[in-house]
Amino acid sequence: TQEILSVAVDAGIPTVVKSGNHDQVSDAEGDNALRPLRPAGVRVVDAWSASPSDQSVGGVLLAPFRREPVVEWLPVFMSRYAGNGAEILCLHAGIIDASTPVFLRNSPDAVEAHVLGRLCAEYGIRAVVCGNWHKRGRWRESGVEIVQVGALVPTGFDNQGVFDEQQTPLYGGLASVSVEVGEVRVTHESIPGPRFVTGFRTPSRWKALIDWFAARPGYSLYAEHAGPDADNSVRALFQAEKASGRLAGWAVVPRKTTVLPTPRSSTNSANSEIGLAGAVESVLAGQDWDDDVKREVRALLAEGA
Repeated sequence: TQEILSVAVDAGIPTVVKSGNHDQVSDAEGDNALRPLRPAGVRVVDAWSASPSDQSVGGVLLAPFRREPVVEWLPVFMSRYAGNGAEILCLHAGIIDASTPVFLRNSPDAVEAHVLGRLCAEYGIRAVVCGNWHKRGRWRESGVEIVQVGALVPTGFDNQGVFDEQQTPLYGGLASVSVEVGEVRVTHESIPGPRFVTGFRTPSRWKALIDWFAARPGYSLYAEHAGPDADNSVRALFQAEKASGRLAGWAVVPRKTTVLPTPRSSTNSANSEIGLAGAVESVLAGQDWDDDVKREVRALLAEGA
C-alpha cells in the first residue's frame, strides 16, 4: 500500500486515505493500521476533527467508519461538518434497498438509500461514494447520486458472481468522481482480476463461462460446481480447463450447503411486510442456480407451508 500511494505522493497528487472497519482496532484517532502512512506524505482521516476543514478536501466531505449505527451518527456528522461548500460525501457504510437480503436490512453499519439521499439533499451534497459492502450498486434519491463502490477485487466465493440481471458487474472496481459545471459525475471502472462463480450448471454452460473469461485478458475464473455430477463430466471439464491454463481453480461440491428459510422460521424472522414469499425470493436471489432449480425449491417450500 505504501509503495502504491508513494507514486501519487511523488507526483504531487494530494493523497487522502479514510479509515474503514477493516483498518481499525477502534474508531479512536490513530488506533488503526493507517497511521504508518502519515510519514509517507499521505493524509489520513480516521476520526472526527474539531475543525470542519479537517473533514473535507477539494469539495469532498470525509466520514470515517464508526462503530455506532450509521442512522445515529451520520445526522450528527452532517450537522457538524456539512454546509461548508462540499458537494461530495465519502462514506463507509452499506446501502440498503428493496433488493437487500432480509438478514442485512437491520445492519447497524448500513443506511437505506432513500434516507441517505434525503439527508444529503438537505445539506447540499450532490453525490455519495460509499465503501463497506462488497457488492456494487447505484441509486438516485432526492436528486443525489449514490454509488456503492464495492470491493476492489472479490474476496472469494462469498463474493461470487460476475453480473447482475442488468449485466452490471457485481464485484471488482473503483469509482472516479468528476465535477463539472452544474454536474457531479461518478463513474464506475471495472478492474480485471479473479472472479468466483459457484452454482449448478451443465458442462456446456460452464464451458461457455470459461470461454467468456478466457477471451478477456487480466481476468481469472475460479469455478465451484455445487450439485450432482453423476457422470463426472463437470469434473473432467474443470480438470482439462485447469491443465490448459484457462481455469484458475475449481471444486466440485456434490451437495452445496445452503440454509433455506423454513416456513415457520421465515415468518417469524422476516419483516411482516416481506413475509415467507419475500424471504424465499431473497435467498434465491443470492443463489446462482438455473431457473428450473429455483422453481423446484419454490415448489418444495410451498408444499412445506
